[in-house]
Amino acid sequence: MIWLSGAVYAFMGMDPRQFGQTRRGTRQPKAMVFPDLSAWRGRLLAIDPSICNCGWAILAATEHGANRVDSGVWHPSMAQDAIGRWAQLAAFIQELCHGIYALDYAVVEEPNRRKIARERRFSRSNQITYGRAVGTVETAIRSAFANERVFIPDVEAWKGRGSKLATITEVMLRLQHTPQDHNEADALGLGLWFLDTCQRADF
Repeated sequence: MIWLSGAVYAFMGMDPRQFGQTRRGTRQPKAMVFPDLSAWRGRLLAIDPSICNCGWAILAATEHGANRVDSGVWHPSMAQDAIGRWAQLAAFIQELCHGIYALDYAVVEEPNRRKIARERRFSRSNQITYGRAVGTVETAIRSAFANERVFIPDVEAWKGRGSKLATITEVMLRLQHTPQDHNEADALGLGLWFLDTCQRADF
């Protein structure tokens, strides 16, 4: 299959959602059962977890896909040690979950831990710190939502081998929003993938 970027589709005057050739992957975790949200009109929280730059997005499901409600990147106080930053991250996630957004579902990216372990730029201590950051996000979200409303797909399930630029491009095309960096773009892209998956006509 030929994979085309959002920019190519835009140049060709096409909508990538019509072709099943977007940059996102098609593999889905076997244990994950997706809800049928074809008629649902609510709000979704999507998180790209990190202890330093945590991308987050809130999307509203619509008849034709999704609209962006709010999104951004959470940054901790770097004066804090790792434990302090985990506490800050948990407090931020709880604020999102219990704030003004009236959220119904949440989706959190599960990193490819084997790939991270192979990358030289991640020391063993960094891997542990990152893993705990992911755990902090998952714990905070599960305390705010019923388990059946929290979904944690791995990065390859939704993103495949797509590049950061491809994710940013698709987000800009579909949501008419320029993310501040790839962390925000990943959260928005994850949310779009989840809603696309759950709103399919042939679900």
